[in-house]
Amino acid sequence: MIEDVEKSVAAVDRALSLLEAFRMGDEPLSLAELARRSTLSKSTILRLAATLEKHGYLQKRDDGTFAIGPKPLQLGAIFQSMLSPADVVQPLLRELASTTGESASFMVRQGDFRVCLYRVDSPRMVRDNLRPGSILPMDKGAAGRVILAFTQPHESRFVEIRRTVVDVSIAEITPEVASVCAPVFDAQGVAGALALSGPAHRFDAARIEAMTRDILGAAQRMTTGLSGDPGLFARETASGGVPAE
Repeated sequence: MIEDVEKSVAAVDRALSLLEAFRMGDEPLSLAELARRSTLSKSTILRLAATLEKHGYLQKRDDGTFAIGPKPLQLGAIFQSMLSPADVVQPLLRELASTTGESASFMVRQGDFRVCLYRVDSPRMVRDNLRPGSILPMDKGAAGRVILAFTQPHESRFVEIRRTVVDVSIAEITPEVASVCAPVFDAQGVAGALALSGPAHRFDAARIEAMTRDILGAAQRMTTGLSGDPGLFARETASGGVPAE
């Protein structure tokens, strides 16, 4: 019985590895290319493909190539209907605030302004004061800039933000308050901005560099959880901290 279960689990693992061989932007893949990417034998792929095609996960074209079938799209729609952004955002904000010791916020754009949608305060006694529902300008502060940078891709003033995928603000809106911010994406594009904020005297170069790593990791995980494309965060970002503007 245990051996049968282990064989079944192994078959599921192989089937999933076959589906995961497909990448964004791919044309239909040949059997040889699927074998190369999945490291499965061609005979194994053909057996798995028959079952996956039967259930709508894979399509075999007339020329012998393979493409993703319609079933994953249906499952994606179900996932989207069940997804509550708060379930994704809030746990990561709590983790970020605990890890860094600074307040973590999630901002969304509303017209010419940005709104603090979710917030987890720093565990420290001295911290900045911002509440969910607070309205802030889009044209001041790092959170506004990272949203604009990725919704206005042709704006040359945001080239550096698009390169590093992060921005820093010091005393731009509130005196003595600094923040490090990164964009978050969902299936439609820019979902908002993730921000770490606190007293400016705690934001020296070394801490900004450390917080940059933390916030980029959290933004990548949040993007994945919201069905966005996390690929932007995978490339190497600027080292040695990010200069304040």
